[in-house]
Amino acid sequence: MEEIPAGWSLREGNLKFEDGVKYRVAAYSSKTNAILRPVDFTTKVKKDIPLDRILIQEYLSDRDKNVLLADGEFKARARLYC
Repeated sequence: MEEIPAGWSLREGNLKFEDGVKYRVAAYSSKTNAILRPVDFTTKVKKDIPLDRILIQEYLSDRDKNVLLADGEFKARARLYC
């Protein structure tokens, strides 16, 4: 999460993490002009994310849900939704 992949930037939020702060970040791809929906998290949640997973939020009809995806799952969803 501290490294932004080539071709992506943050449209919202920052990566200067401090304990006790709730973060909201949204990613943008200049290559595809894809803007991903923002994800909300705290540094506690960040510590619980395995190195090989990507945190997203699924938007359900009654609430948002954090979901951890493997790289392949994330890319498949990105192609589907973007």
